[in-house]
Amino acid sequence: MSPEAPGPAACITGLGVVSALGSDASAVAAALHQDRGGIGPITRFDASAFSAGVAGEVCLEDVGGGDPCVAFAVAAARQAWAQAGLGSGGVVPVLVGSSAGPHSHEDRYDALLEADPAEAARVREAHEHIVVAEAVARALGLHGPRLAPATACASGFVALALGLSLLRRGWPVVLAGGSEALGRRRLAGFHALGALAPEACAPFSAPVGMSLGEGAALFVLESGEHARARGARPLAWLRGGGLSTDCWHATAPDPRGEGMGRALGRCLEEAGLPPEAVDAYAAHGTGTLANDAAEWAAVQRVFGASPPAVLLPKALLGHSFGASGPQALALGLIGMREGRWPATSSWRGPRVDGPDAPPVVVAGSRDPGGHDVLLALNAAFGGANAAVLVAREAGEAAPSAPARRIFVGAAGQAGAEDALRELRRAAPRVDPRGLDRPGLLLTLAAARALPRPPRGPARDRWGLFTGVARRPVESGEQYRLSLQEADGARASASAFSRSVMNASTGVAARALGLRGPGATLAGARGAGLLALVLGVLRLEQDAGLDGLLVGAVDELPLDPEAFDPERPGEPAGRWRHSEAAAAVVLQGEGSLQVLGVGLAGPDAPELALRQAAGDLGIDRLLGSAGGPRGQALEARLAAAWGCVHLPAGSEHAAATTALARVAELHAEPLQGRSAVLSWCARGGAVAVVLEPAVSPWTPG
Repeated sequence: MSPEAPGPAACITGLGVVSALGSDASAVAAALHQDRGGIGPITRFDASAFSAGVAGEVCLEDVGGGDPCVAFAVAAARQAWAQAGLGSGGVVPVLVGSSAGPHSHEDRYDALLEADPAEAARVREAHEHIVVAEAVARALGLHGPRLAPATACASGFVALALGLSLLRRGWPVVLAGGSEALGRRRLAGFHALGALAPEACAPFSAPVGMSLGEGAALFVLESGEHARARGARPLAWLRGGGLSTDCWHATAPDPRGEGMGRALGRCLEEAGLPPEAVDAYAAHGTGTLANDAAEWAAVQRVFGASPPAVLLPKALLGHSFGASGPQALALGLIGMREGRWPATSSWRGPRVDGPDAPPVVVAGSRDPGGHDVLLALNAAFGGANAAVLVAREAGEAAPSAPARRIFVGAAGQAGAEDALRELRRAAPRVDPRGLDRPGLLLTLAAARALPRPPRGPARDRWGLFTGVARRPVESGEQYRLSLQEADGARASASAFSRSVMNASTGVAARALGLRGPGATLAGARGAGLLALVLGVLRLEQDAGLDGLLVGAVDELPLDPEAFDPERPGEPAGRWRHSEAAAAVVLQGEGSLQVLGVGLAGPDAPELALRQAAGDLGIDRLLGSAGGPRGQALEARLAAAWGCVHLPAGSEHAAATTALARVAELHAEPLQGRSAVLSWCARGGAVAVVLEPAVSPWTPG
């Protein structure tokens, strides 16, 4: 498949949305008809210490109790599933992107940290990102894999782009979107960055600055064949998902708009549409000077002097981080259905000292017409960009091309013994200032795997997918402690920027100059192997990529007493946490061929193996489980397959261990076929089958 050849579109048959405009699609549509915004005074906590006291709050009574991030996602998922009319249960992947994830436990965590560190660690582990997708799957009786894209504010669109990849790989139904809850700590972080507006934000206009928001939006995606077979009526078609990386700065976008422009351009190519076919553009539009100027430069790169209608969802909802993209898409689909794009009544004209103002902004009741194609963008910390395109019609997909062969061409690892001096030797251009342990370890492993990174235009054809298990520990603790100053008004901006889960991905991408697709997956155990599987799918479906670097990184938890997060109430067993990072190079040639990949729910690890191995069979199963429960499962599966089981050691790095097994196979390939398996009681099972290639290959 060439970069310009569109892949099959996904039929959107269900939409669920929870937002400051209302807690379902009909309430949101009514608010849009009234040209009413959802930003108002913050009522959930005391915001008097900060430079903004307004946000787009959701009425919690509308979605039930529990952690708001989880409750929003479950409510939106139930709406989407009911509208799709698929009935109860099913083996369906669930992807819920989130930047902060569940965080209602944070005050409890603070109180426990001094009195009972072990219990505090258990509380923290029990609220990691994966629990949102887990809760959605449980609420709907879905038994497929649960994925938690955690690419900061681009997380929701990353979830949709990855969901589209899964559909194109053969999954008939996928549930994908994003969820986020407003919190005092997030407000303090953006206050520290000087990014907040004193009143409701007005992107590209006045006042300068952002307003925060919250909520969720989820979508049922189906293959066209599956939807037609059951007579489902499409709301629209998801035709493309473009990802890119700025390689510019930890928090500021590339002011030239190049990274955002690459994501938009790649999305159009994947959809098989020219820029002039787009009727409306849903801007990321945070309202800050840096974002608005960079984004408008990107719009001009893509559309020239004649952009389509510009929608400004954050002026209505606030910036809901990982949920902001899916919420914007929900508003766009409602506008597409109603034949009237969402208005932006807060538009006050262009800024005097700002970027060139959008000449066509849908403001007040003015609507330039054309409601068939919507392109939307989200940008994030770490330089991550994600764009999606939806249209009324499915379009014509290119004929299926032979599957692209994928190889592991190189690998690198880093561990607790590695220090800054090793990074200086491996990547002398890296600025070591401000690096925390995840950033250092992942960058070092990546530099060892790819010692001669691509240069020039080739950098656009290389990407980085990373798996992580938990929020950054060291930087998160620094940020938590800084919040104790001046009632949170003197929070550390630098620690806040490093506390997002894709911070280390951004550091490594900048160090190696990888400007292609980027994504960070949070999955507790096995997140690195999950990133590898999704990286393989990306390479298979995008012949415009030369290669993809896949990494994983783990940091030691604050609690020195290790415990098994799959059994938080029981002793640690026979393993302990370790600090590590691993990276492997995926490309079209190499020394270790990827024969197959598999992805299944937590109750069906044998299905993941069967998907990966097919009729090939395997000679040995390389396990990655860190506790007795997982190792017993691996041994049982190996016996069923009639192969040797090679269990992992006693030291366990949740996200990294499985990917490190792939790196070990590359270093010392075993003759025959080897399957690497990762299993997580919350996330699911991931399997990869590899075999030594005939002709070894060296990168660069």
